[in-house]
Amino acid sequence: FLQEFFAESDVFNGGQDKENISCGGLIEDAELMNEIQKDIIRTQPNIEFFVSNEHQAAMKRILFIYAKLNPGVRYVQGMNEVLGVLYYVFANSLAIDKPEADA
Repeated sequence: FLQEFFAESDVFNGGQDKENISCGGLIEDAELMNEIQKDIIRTQPNIEFFVSNEHQAAMKRILFIYAKLNPGVRYVQGMNEVLGVLYYVFANSLAIDKPEADA
């Protein structure tokens, strides 16, 4: 429905920027999530930890929230690699701190 609406809309055909479309930023958010998702699946695919859907989803949410809270920076390619190191260290340190969870 939205694709048809925007394809026929005067907003695109009238030469205005895509940024001027309100829709609560849904299109921009979807594009951002798609861009992040592409990089997340490329993050250290040879390490089992990063192939986990749970960890990929968490990293995707972290990067999305960061981009939304920092509009001047947004998301740039490579942030997934920086986050990957930090997330791996924190996730594993939490597992070490709670050995009773393994019992």
